[in-house]
Amino acid sequence: MCRKYSIERRTSRFAINYYVRPDFEESFVVGTLELSRLERQVEDEYIANLQHNCYRERSYRKCQTCLVVCIITAIRTVLHISIIRVKETSFQWKSL
Repeated sequence: MCRKYSIERRTSRFAINYYVRPDFEESFVVGTLELSRLERQVEDEYIANLQHNCYRERSYRKCQTCLVVCIITAIRTVLHISIIRVKETSFQWKSL
């Protein structure tokens, strides 16, 4: 919180905290259209921020899942190649 915006308020609809200057009530009177618009903007920005954070988290989790799948696939491939090489080596030993 900035000292300039030191007064805490809550929106009337969703009770979202926001901060205003001490002279806020001189410009925005309770019950006016201007205050309603301001609070709506505060709520819209808050919701947009939540949506963005959710999208980022889902993308991050999706990337983690993809990474795990890639690692597992790589490990299986390496193990499969190793097993084939062991089998080939065993086969060569038997033929010698």
